[in-house]
Amino acid sequence: PELLIERAQAASRWLDALPPMPATLMNAAPIGAELLARQRQALDSPHVINFTLLPVTPDDLAWITDLVGEGAVGIFSRGYGKCRVLATALTHVWRVQYFNTMNTLLLDTLEITRIPDVTLADGEDIADSAERLGEAHHWLCGAFDHV
Repeated sequence: PELLIERAQAASRWLDALPPMPATLMNAAPIGAELLARQRQALDSPHVINFTLLPVTPDDLAWITDLVGEGAVGIFSRGYGKCRVLATALTHVWRVQYFNTMNTLLLDTLEITRIPDVTLADGEDIADSAERLGEAHHWLCGAFDHV
């Protein structure tokens, strides 16, 4: 993931101040302030803002989406459902969304961190991959022995 982190950071910026906010916003102001306060602490203490659990309006989400902007990196995984991890235009800020098999949004978060944990393989996954690669290598070597 180092290359992903480098590309995400190269196309990002620090949030120095919040832009003006329309009066129609309900909770965007405290969320923006939280982003502003946490962004520079991301490497010391990763932080998650969970929109699924917060009372936010469509106007709030639109303003926050404009605030964080679009970054240069996207990571997508599929399994029992889907996970979409998008770098934002803000340094160390990622949009992480989980969907079920019906494509319904289950969890919508901003993660303020170097890279979200969901993008990293754990030791069990790496061991499983190594075993499968070993089996493929064994099969390929055996197939070429008979040629």
